Amino acid sequence: MAIDIWYRGNDTCLVTIKPPNTPHDPIFGPYGPGYGTGGPGHGYGSSVGLFSIHNEHWGAGLTRDPWPNTSDNVIRIILAEKATDGSIFPLIPGVWQIKILNYGGTSRWDAYLINQNHTPSGYISFFQTWTNSGKVEEPGCANNVITVGSFNTKQNWYNWDNNYVPDPGNPEFMEAGYTVGDISFFSSEGPTRDGRPKPDIYAPGAWIATTYSASSMWHLFDEWRMADDSSHIYSMGTSLAAPHVTGTIALMLEMNDTLSFSTIKDILVQTATIDGYLDAYKAVASLGCVPGDANGDLVVDILDVTYLVDSLYLAGPPPHPYEICSGDADCNCIVNILDITYIISYLYLGGPAPGSQKHWLDACGEPLRKE
Repeated sequence: MAIDIWYRGNDTCLVTIKPPNTPHDPIFGPYGPGYGTGGPGHGYGSSVGLFSIHNEHWGAGLTRDPWPNTSDNVIRIILAEKATDGSIFPLIPGVWQIKILNYGGTSRWDAYLINQNHTPSGYISFFQTWTNSGKVEEPGCANNVITVGSFNTKQNWYNWDNNYVPDPGNPEFMEAGYTVGDISFFSSEGPTRDGRPKPDIYAPGAWIATTYSASSMWHLFDEWRMADDSSHIYSMGTSLAAPHVTGTIALMLEMNDTLSFSTIKDILVQTATIDGYLDAYKAVASLGCVPGDANGDLVVDILDVTYLVDSLYLAGPPPHPYEICSGDADCNCIVNILDITYIISYLYLGGPAPGSQKHWLDACGEPLRKE
């Protein structure tokens, strides 16, 4: 298990760690910026477990600074039981105390649990008051990435033995931790530690049936997670949520391979549900912008005429999902009374059909951003 504790670059923070059930010694530290348990990346095996503490303490190769472009500092604490040479140092269970001393700074720091056991019971957690709201770690904090959170879509299933699982007595699973429709307990609603909104979107991440390799041995240890067809296994995590978004983006690019990153991100966010959950159908369908389909139901009919009249003359809402393309039946790159007459002519007088998205693209360019 690892903990990253971030603090501002102009602060001087010292860290100490005190294992459970040790009223006095051993207390390890304090370690200031540039110091740690031995050389960068090295740990310390003891009677209370194996751990390493490094306060902005980096070296080269595998121990190089993974965040060279930030001015902030990070303390990395790792608790383990097995060293790289195979030596075992059992961790003492209980409350481990980590103390941060800040000299002359703002006293703001943010701690993140990393690589913990992601189950609602039996996992490492902060003992004192903590919040899930800021639990967006790197690289999810980067500006130019689409950060995907997870929400729950399933909490029970039939496994390959036709048993309804999980068994309520299974210590590795607690149904209450996966309320359908909620953000998954291992995910976060953001924001980032500097206040930016992240994740950008949420997708199904618990529990998801995914393909199961014939050479995998998981079924020997987690039989209860096997699906009833023996070819899929149920799992959870943001790693299961992200592929839903990746697949949606692939379908979007199939519709229009000129989409920019910012446009793709805008579409995903604009077509998401009110809770910020991915709506793959809407995201892809929005690219099939139908000129003249002012109300966005993918059909051009009399309702679009009344919608345009309301929008143009009665202060009603603009056409959607795209204010111009969706209302521009004659594909002349503007929405006006001529689009109303064009639709009426098409519906009732045998006039030409509204143009396709390709016609609109050729005439007006990319219609993806709302005007």
